Amino acid sequence: MYEFSNRLRGGVVQQAVAAGFQCIVSNQESWYLDNVGTTWKTFYANEPLFNIRKPQQKALVMGGEVCMWGERVD
Repeated sequence: MYEFSNRLRGGVVQQAVAAGFQCIVSNQESWYLDNVGTTWKTFYANEPLFNIRKPQQKALVMGGEVCMWGERVD
């Protein structure tokens, strides 16, 4: 079993694909819709393939997930 780290931090996607795992990106700092201070530019500027150079590894990133709590939506 491959172990990443006890804490979520930058570079987890790169570690996962380097180990040969498929992954879905969920970036809490940039793609969390409840962060009131986050601008739309921050959402669009977040690149899930950042620092992944090998095409084989890029292909392992299946997409991204954006999180939001329901009580903040009308």
